[in-house]
Amino acid sequence: MKTEIFLLLASLALAQNTVVQGETGNTEIYNNLIAGVGPGTFAVILAALVGVVICFFKDCVATPNLCVAGAISVPCIVLIIVRSMPVKSVASDTEATDKLPTDFYMVRTVTVTVLIFVAAILLCLTLFCSSFTAQLVAKKMDSQSL
Repeated sequence: MKTEIFLLLASLALAQNTVVQGETGNTEIYNNLIAGVGPGTFAVILAALVGVVICFFKDCVATPNLCVAGAISVPCIVLIIVRSMPVKSVASDTEATDKLPTDFYMVRTVTVTVLIFVAAILLCLTLFCSSFTAQLVAKKMDSQSL
């Protein structure tokens, strides 16, 4: 079961990164992509990962709440910077009247999202139903009762 889910997720990830460039549409928008996304989106994702790493080390500082607030603000600041930058128009913006190539992007996205939520729910059920969350209570023992 785990192998099939892994193979399904791997095939969906590989299929999502391949861009179908048909003969119609504006193929110029597919230039300069990084891992299938634009440079601005990639910068926001990278900043979010940096924020997560900062959250891992929040206990190493004297003010962990301030550290978490800073980690949350890193991707937000990057997003604001990316959104404030001017958008470069492509040369064929006014000429393109054809539809862009379409594929099953929405179906794949919904499938992956549902799989992630199902895995999260199963993980929560496993944690709550197992002994991982059981509290250990120390019991005082006198040395004379031994």
